Amino acid sequence: MRAGSTWVFLWLATFWAGCGGEPAWEKVPVWVASDADVSAALGDFGHDELGVAAADVPEIPLPGALRPCCAFGKELGVEVGGVPVPRFRIGNITERARLGTHRFNNGAFSVDSSDRRGALINEANGIVFTCRGGFLDIAHVRDHADLTLHVASQVARRFETGMEEKLLPQGAELRVIVDPLPPELVLEHGRRELAIGLGQWLAYQEGIWHEIATWYGYASLAAWPEKISAFSPEDLYSNALGIRIAGEVVREGAAQGEVNYNENMDIWIDRTLERLGARDTETGRLAMRAVDGRWWDSSRRIPNFKLTLRRHSVLDTPVVPWQIDAGGDPERVERVREACGGQLEAHPLPLDAEYADLRFADFARLEIEVGDALAAAGFPFPREGSRSITQADFPFVVAAFRRENEQVLGADANRP
Repeated sequence: MRAGSTWVFLWLATFWAGCGGEPAWEKVPVWVASDADVSAALGDFGHDELGVAAADVPEIPLPGALRPCCAFGKELGVEVGGVPVPRFRIGNITERARLGTHRFNNGAFSVDSSDRRGALINEANGIVFTCRGGFLDIAHVRDHADLTLHVASQVARRFETGMEEKLLPQGAELRVIVDPLPPELVLEHGRRELAIGLGQWLAYQEGIWHEIATWYGYASLAAWPEKISAFSPEDLYSNALGIRIAGEVVREGAAQGEVNYNENMDIWIDRTLERLGARDTETGRLAMRAVDGRWWDSSRRIPNFKLTLRRHSVLDTPVVPWQIDAGGDPERVERVREACGGQLEAHPLPLDAEYADLRFADFARLEIEVGDALAAAGFPFPREGSRSITQADFPFVVAAFRRENEQVLGADANRP
C-alpha cells in the first residue's frame, strides 16, 4: 500500500534543476510505441545500443512519495480499531480505459503549463486483471517506472565518479551506492545501456525491500498498517512491469521532459496492458472472486493482514506472475479463461543482474540501515549486532518471512 505526497517537492526540484545549470527536462514531442518497442519492454527481444554522454543526461528528481494502492481483493470493507465501518467499500478492480493520465511523482497538479491535459492531472490507479500477467497493481507499475527513470538518470551522470544517494526512508535509511567505473569501460559498454540495466536492477531491489519492510511494520501513513499488502500476489510482477516499461522509455529517448515522459507513459501503460491481455472490470471482479478463500478472504476487512492469504515472495528472475488457474474456483476460472480467448498463459518478465560481462552487484548495492520500529517487531538480522544489510541479504530475510507467513497462514501461504 503506497502513500501519496504533494506536488511541491517536484516543482522545487524541477525549478532547481532548470536554474542550477544542470540539463533539465526539455519539452519534446510525444513518442508513440510501436509493436516492436512493446515486445522489447516485455522481454521478447532486445534493442541496439544507443550512446549518450554524461553531460547530456537530464537531472531527474527523486520521486517524493509512493502512490496509495492497493490491498488485494475487491469491494473490501474497512475496520477501525476492530470496529467495522458501515456502508464503506473499496472497489479496487479497474480497467485500461479508467486509468487516467500518468503523473511523474504522482501529485494532483502539473508543474508545467505546456501540459496539454490541463492543470488537474486525473491519475487513477487500481488492480487490472490481464490474461498473461495476472493481476496488476497499477500504482506499483507507475511507482517503479518513476523510480527507474530517476535512478537510471543519476547513475548515467555519475558512472566515472561513483555516487551515493539516499532514497525514501521505509522503516530504514536506504542508500544507493555505485562505485566508480573506468571511463573506457563505460565507453565500451555504452552509458545508456549500463544505466538502464543498473537502474532497473536497483529499482527492483528497492521494491523487494518495501515488501519486507511492510511485513515488519513499516507504514507510509503511521496510523494505517500495511502488513496486509506485504508480498501481495501481484506486487513483484507489477514492479517488474513498471521497471521494464521505464527502461524502454529511456532507451528510446522518450523521457527528456516531464510532460514528454508522462504522455509516453500513458501510451506505454495502455499498450503493454493490451499486449498482456487486459480485461474489463467485470472480468477482473470475476477473476478476483475465483481466488476468494485461496489468495484472499472476503470475510475480513482492511487493515487485517490475514485478509491476504497467499503471498508471492519468489525472488528469482524472470519474474513469473501468479495465474488464477493454479487453484482458483474451477467454474469461475473457466469463465475467465473464456474471456481470455481460451488461454491463461503466464508471461515471465526478465530483469537482468548484469550487462555484458559486468555484474551489477560487483560495483553497486542498496545499503539499508534498519530502524528501531522494525527491529522491535522482530526483524531477522543476518548478522548479530549489526542492523546494516544490503540486497545480498534479501534471500536470508525473505526466507525468515516465508517461515513466519507459513506459521500464521498455513503451509500453502507462499504459493498460489
